[in-house]
Amino acid sequence: MNKKEILIISILFTLILSCTKELKESERNWNPYVITQVIIFESSEKELDTITITEINDNVISTGPTLKLYDFKSLRVYGKKVSLQESKFAENKILDIEASTPDKPSQIGFPLYFENAKFAGWGFKLEDLEKYPTMSMTTKAGTFDDVIKLEPVVRHPERENEVQFMYWSKENGYIKFERADGFTWELIKKYVP
Repeated sequence: MNKKEILIISILFTLILSCTKELKESERNWNPYVITQVIIFESSEKELDTITITEINDNVISTGPTLKLYDFKSLRVYGKKVSLQESKFAENKILDIEASTPDKPSQIGFPLYFENAKFAGWGFKLEDLEKYPTMSMTTKAGTFDDVIKLEPVVRHPERENEVQFMYWSKENGYIKFERADGFTWELIKKYVP
């Protein structure tokens, strides 16, 4: 390889690296969970669902089939829970935070769901959520003073299990899910063993 080829490769490599956008600390702060943490929810019909945080992947580089001007890094939280219908463990992503780029703001996804309550919670802009009014909410797990009330990004009124409102605490995470028919799931306990 001659000097010109090495220079071109070096410039291209530098450009590729500089196009990956890192998560800011303010974006990371939207994750209240730690590995091994246990969060327990109870439905309005007295069903219990226990989720154990199994993995937190920080600085995951975005991938996909389409060419993007900027790659971005994400923070993803995974939890394991028992499937109510099948009585077996399933591991799923429960939180996804994406870094901002010059062409898109930082976003958060709330993919935690229950067998009978599903929230269409993808693509919330963090800058918008910072402006939401906070409220106080009390569950069996305690009183939370920094709760925001979220509606689904996309509505599916034909779905029996659609969550109408989800309540989130930046400091404590998921607090409550509420369907239009009044059926709920609420946080009743949160601890690190």
